[in-house]
Amino acid sequence: MTDDTTCPTPPFDVTSPLATALRRLDRRLDDLATQDVPAAAAARREAEDLLANWMGLPPALAHGIGPLQRLAGSGLSPDGIAVGIAVLTAPAHPVRRQDLPAVPWLLSNIGGERPERARESVISRAIARLVKDGWLRREADPADRRQALLWPGPRVTGSA
Repeated sequence: MTDDTTCPTPPFDVTSPLATALRRLDRRLDDLATQDVPAAAAARREAEDLLANWMGLPPALAHGIGPLQRLAGSGLSPDGIAVGIAVLTAPAHPVRRQDLPAVPWLLSNIGGERPERARESVISRAIARLVKDGWLRREADPADRRQALLWPGPRVTGSA
């Protein structure tokens, strides 16, 4: 059994082919959008729902395909990707202590924006859940809810 600061190495890497497939899908949807915008929008929604269903996520993704592409191509561990998906879905799935080194990276890159400009509702709910469950300690100036110090605890080491 491993301690809660390490992740088992998967027997094969599934994230690289997933990132490639998502990039290819995004290019094809962009090509379709040049010909038929409504059809491209419908195809994108269907692709997002299929992807979410395949990953066992709620069908309504808050940010679409882009952040999942970045997660899959980020070089994060499978647990890091799991916590990323949890953050992106405002988290519906439990987050384990070994996932937490990925949280600062995700919060700084979610949706391709800095946290202060990203969708505050998603980030706020994710942070609130992690703080409420005791995974993070939040220290913030009361005047600025978004300013937070993410502190995963003394047993978590590593960087995202």
